[in-house]
Amino acid sequence: MIKYTLSKNKVEKATFKGEVEIPKEEIQKAKDAAIERLIKNLEVPGFRKGKVPRDVALKNLSESKILEETARDVFTQVILDIIKKEQLQVFGEPSVEPIEITFEKPWKIKVRIPLKPKIKLPDYKKIVQDVKAQAKAQNIWTPGKELDKKQKQAQKDVLLNKILAMLLDKTKLEISDLIVEQEVKKRLASLIDDIRKAGLTLSEYLKARNLEIEDLKEKFRKEIIDTYKIELALEEIANKENIEVKPEELKKILNIDEKKPQVKEKEKMQQLQYYWAAVLRKQKTLEFLLSL
Repeated sequence: MIKYTLSKNKVEKATFKGEVEIPKEEIQKAKDAAIERLIKNLEVPGFRKGKVPRDVALKNLSESKILEETARDVFTQVILDIIKKEQLQVFGEPSVEPIEITFEKPWKIKVRIPLKPKIKLPDYKKIVQDVKAQAKAQNIWTPGKELDKKQKQAQKDVLLNKILAMLLDKTKLEISDLIVEQEVKKRLASLIDDIRKAGLTLSEYLKARNLEIEDLKEKFRKEIIDTYKIELALEEIANKENIEVKPEELKKILNIDEKKPQVKEKEKMQQLQYYWAAVLRKQKTLEFLLSL
């Protein structure tokens, strides 16, 4: 493992931050390893792939390419070691900001590692009671009244939406800016791709909606924070109330029959168990809230 010095480290707004200095001799070792990896995939006329002599290879490898390969390896090693030593609960993709990286000097970088967001729940049982009382007063919640299946579901949906809206408003969330900005970039990239497929430019799209790019980003930020807030709030409620998904419930929805021989489709469905367990747990949590 690469040697380095970590300083000015602190946790701020669910983000681990620190500055790292890596000795020049460590960088040289990483550089040599990077060159060896690059040589294995280097193709030079007159030589077989991976068999290019080092002196010839160095003439065909740019300094920037070697620096890029070295940095990728060094950054990865440093981040993984910090996570292990600091026992961090990582929630998202770490970020590395170079301060000084040249082969002539020790490297200096800033690291930011997003941690699991902190959630503070309100009194969710009181929220449900208040929403039900208000709905009853407005004749939205009418237990015992004869309704058909469609009306009952519509009534249930209205009530649940009101509960979730209140839960969203009262829940406190501390989330890393790094997570939010990474999500904003993904959404923006996806939107730009869709816009181009429609034969438009981002400027035309924004103009048609009377928006500035910062307005769009801020809209994305709010949506992202609200999504994390409600999802993590429901997860925390499930934890507090010991709401779990039983193995037989999962097998039923995935139609898993362990007595049947393994087939590709069955194996594919089993890979989805984690996803469906989360979906079922969320559904059970929503039903729990409605039952209060």
